[in-house]
Amino acid sequence: MSLLFHNVRSARGARMEGLEAELRRWGVEWDVVGLAETWFDEECEKEATMRGYGALCASRRKKAGGGVAVLIRDGLTYRERPDLGTFDE
Repeated sequence: MSLLFHNVRSARGARMEGLEAELRRWGVEWDVVGLAETWFDEECEKEATMRGYGALCASRRKKAGGGVAVLIRDGLTYRERPDLGTFDE
């Protein structure tokens, strides 16, 4: 299993596209990509897509900054475990 964790310091809009291009340039088919400091809001979470991956996001609702996302390669079986974490502003 290949795993990447990256503090992206904003993956909004065109930055998400840039991130996707950078990951593809490395030539590794990452199974899971963890992102910190996504700076997403509810609307951005809907756009947090990368070709070949599904996304799970936890973003701030009351102020800007922060947030995390996990991109999971299509075809991998996984189960979300909300009982293992809390997100409290």
